[in-house]
Amino acid sequence: MLGEESNLGASFSYNRLAKDKGEGTQTFNIMQNNVQKESSTVDYLSPGQSTTYSANAYYVGKIGGLNVDFNTDYYWYGKKQWMDLYETVLDEYRQTETEKSDVCSYRNNRNYLLASKLVLSIPLLNGTFSLGGEYSHVNRRSHYQVEPEVVDNEKEKVKESMTSAFVDYSHSFGQLTMQAGLRYEYINFDYYDNDLYIAEQSKTYGNWFPSLALSLPVGKTQMQLTYATDIYRPSYNELRSGVQYDNQYTYESGNPFLVPSITHNLTYGLSWEWLNLQLVYSHISDEVCTMTQTYRGDPMKSLARPENINSYNSFQAGLTLNPTFGIWHPTLETMLFKQWLKMNTHVGNKLDNPVAVFQLTNAFDFKLLTASFVMTAQTEGNMGNKCIRQGYFNTDLSLYKSLLKNRLTLTLDVSDVFGTGNQHRTFYSGVQRTMLYDLNSTSTITFSIRYRFNATNSKYKGTGAGQSQKNRM
Repeated sequence: MLGEESNLGASFSYNRLAKDKGEGTQTFNIMQNNVQKESSTVDYLSPGQSTTYSANAYYVGKIGGLNVDFNTDYYWYGKKQWMDLYETVLDEYRQTETEKSDVCSYRNNRNYLLASKLVLSIPLLNGTFSLGGEYSHVNRRSHYQVEPEVVDNEKEKVKESMTSAFVDYSHSFGQLTMQAGLRYEYINFDYYDNDLYIAEQSKTYGNWFPSLALSLPVGKTQMQLTYATDIYRPSYNELRSGVQYDNQYTYESGNPFLVPSITHNLTYGLSWEWLNLQLVYSHISDEVCTMTQTYRGDPMKSLARPENINSYNSFQAGLTLNPTFGIWHPTLETMLFKQWLKMNTHVGNKLDNPVAVFQLTNAFDFKLLTASFVMTAQTEGNMGNKCIRQGYFNTDLSLYKSLLKNRLTLTLDVSDVFGTGNQHRTFYSGVQRTMLYDLNSTSTITFSIRYRFNATNSKYKGTGAGQSQKNRM
C-alpha cells in the first residue's frame, strides 16, 4: 500500500497437469444404400501433459481526482498430447478382418501472451466517466506429427496483436440509472506455415462494440434493459490449417479463414426477492459451427472443419427461483431457447425446434458439512447446426467440509451419479452430409484438498489483462 488510496502488487501462479490419460474404444458402422458394408473397432490410448505459468502486476490508486487501474500480464500455456490408435476393420459380407493398423501421433502446442490494460475514471456531471485501452500480443506454435504419415505433418505459427480503446459513462436521473459505452478493437493476425509467412491466411480487421443499459427499481422489483454487442473470436485451435488423423474414417482440421462471430443482444431483466427473470433477443452473424465434408473424394471418409454459417435470430427466456427453507436452499433454473436458422439439409431447410433446460440445485447447510444435489434435464430441439435428438438427464452430487477455521477445505464431487447422461446429437452440414454423434455417460469422482497458509482476507486488487485471449488458448 502506497498511502491510503494507492496499491501496488504482483503475483505468480504455476499449474502442472502431470498426467491426463484417456483410454477407450470407438466403434464405426459403414452403411451404403442402407446396407452395412463394413465395421471398425478402434482402441485408443491418449496420455497428455500441460503446464501453465501466469504472472500479474498492477497499480490501483488515485492521482488527484483521477482513478487509475493498471494491469500487465504474462501468460504461458503448453500442452503435449500423444495418441496411439489400434484399428481393426471387419468386412461385414465375408465376416473377416480385412485390415489392421497402428497409428501414433503427437501434438505439442506452446502459447505465450503479453497484455496490458489501463482504465482511467473521473467524476463528471454528477456521473462517472471512464476511458481506457488494452493491448495484447500472442505467439503460438503448434507441431503435429503422425506415423505412418497418413496426413501431412504440421508446423504452424501464429502471431496476433490486439489493440482496443473504450469509453464508458454512467449517470443517475432520479431512480433511473443509465450506463453507455463504446469499444473499438483492432486485430493483426499473421499466419506462418513451416516458418513461411502465408499472406492469404493472414488478416487485419477492426470492430466497434456499443452498449447501453437502463436500470430502474419499482418498489421491491428491479428492472434492467440493455443492448450490447458481443464477439466470439475463433480459438487458435480452430484457426489452424493442418489435418489431424482421428481414425481412418474421421479427420479434423481448423480453418484459418474463419471470421469472428458478432452477436447483437437486447436483454430485459427483472428481479424480485428470490425470483429472477431474463429475456434475450439476439441476432447472430457468422456463428462458428463444426461442419463435415467428404475427405479426399472418398465418401466413407469425413473431414470435420469449423465454418461460419448463415446469420439468424434467436430468443431465450430464463427464470430462476431461489428461496430458502431453513437448512434447505433450493434453486430452480429454467431456460427456453428458440432459434430461426435456415440451412439446407436432407430433412428440410429450417432448424427451429425449441429447446428447454431445467436444473434443480438442492443445497443443504448441515452443521457437519454442506451438501448439494443437482439434477439437470434437457429436451429435444435445435441449437445452431445441431439437433438434440433425444432428451438428456443428469445428476451431480457435491460434499464440502471446512476445518481449522476455514484454512483446510475438503471437497468431494461426483458427476453423473446414476450414469444417465447419455448424449445423442445430430450435426447438419448441408444436404449431403449428416453426422450422428452418440456419447455414452461418464461418471467421475473428484476429491480435492486445499490448505490456505495465510487465511487473512486478500488485499490483492489486480484484475488482470488479456483474459479473452487466454480463453482462446
